[in-house]
Amino acid sequence: VTSPSLSFDLSLKNIKQEQQKKLNFIPLQNFKFQIEKLSDRIKYLPSIEMSNRVVKSKNLVVDIRPFVEYSKSHIKDSINICLPSTLLKRTNFSLIRSINSLPDLEKIRFTDFLNDVDEASESSRGDLIVYDSVPNSSNVFHICNKIINCPLFMSSPNRKLLLMESDFNQFYALFPELFASGVEDRASVSGAATDNSNLGTSVNNFLE
Repeated sequence: VTSPSLSFDLSLKNIKQEQQKKLNFIPLQNFKFQIEKLSDRIKYLPSIEMSNRVVKSKNLVVDIRPFVEYSKSHIKDSINICLPSTLLKRTNFSLIRSINSLPDLEKIRFTDFLNDVDEASESSRGDLIVYDSVPNSSNVFHICNKIINCPLFMSSPNRKLLLMESDFNQFYALFPELFASGVEDRASVSGAATDNSNLGTSVNNFLE
């Protein structure tokens, strides 16, 4: 007599738990509309085209996922910028200030990218590629906002900000050969920033 009653009670409990999960679930907001409104320099690329762009040496690939996720797997030669959400959302914490907070190796590479401009045409030699776990996250929106509001980035008229149409896992499943794990040894470049007298000369002119 008690078994059916017990089973029925458990069923009701499971239903209530599932209903509570649905009530507590907050879906991720899709920021694609806000991102595209920032600038016509922002372009979403399909996976095939993105796979061709990430291997070009003149392009800089930036991973904005948490460092733990980056160390597990990331696009080869990408650099990691993982800012606290408070700084990411703060408009007065500019892209340049974000770059200056990076370790030496990442700071050097980002600075070299921003300064890599063809003097004859005054245009950049490469584009900036940014990716998160999902393509239209609030983090993507805020980092794009910093980039578009960076005078040094915008000073080159042909420079583009490229984003993935697919999420990280989908892109990895299609092109696993483009990924690496772990982090590079920074010991060999620990003194590079102090030895390079030209590092950040142009970048620091745009500090807020």
